[in-house]
Amino acid sequence: MVPPVSKSQPYRIRPAVPADAPAIAETHIAALREAYGGLMAEDHLTKLSLSERIQEWSRILRYAKRPYLSAALVAEHGPDVVGFAACGKQQSETLAERGYGGEFSALYLLVPWQRRGIGTALMGAMSQAMQEDGFRAASLWVFRDNGKARRFYEHLGGHLLDERASRYGEETMAEVAYGWPDLAALRQRARGS
Repeated sequence: MVPPVSKSQPYRIRPAVPADAPAIAETHIAALREAYGGLMAEDHLTKLSLSERIQEWSRILRYAKRPYLSAALVAEHGPDVVGFAACGKQQSETLAERGYGGEFSALYLLVPWQRRGIGTALMGAMSQAMQEDGFRAASLWVFRDNGKARRFYEHLGGHLLDERASRYGEETMAEVAYGWPDLAALRQRARGS
């Protein structure tokens, strides 16, 4: 399922297992604070609970059934989890009705590990996992004001599909959806990037 990583690369991508829940939770909180500082209220980011994230990821990794969760992946550098990703069945009824049966539900990398091809490799691996579960197209949601992430998804050929408002704590944030109508084409693009 996961493409091989050459020996010269300082990271490796592999399927996540339940024992990864604490490391994923730590990486998740750190990456949220890095990515959303200035976009989201600081009090929301400082209140993120490690124990709650560990419980959440433990539940996801232990009990999720295919195709709800097609893949949960970690990117490692030595013993450290520097990023992770998850994908599966579409959660937005509107996007599912438009033919986007799969969803990229999480993709986070710590800032020092960005722009090294890891995010692209994770997108390619998730695309493959969703294709194996029978999905042909997929989408994701990203904060409208997260220009860095939006440029990354546009570079990978994502098409702007929709916009919505979502509640995070006490605030409402605008999100936009990007879609890939052909996961095979996204996998090919991820290989060539």
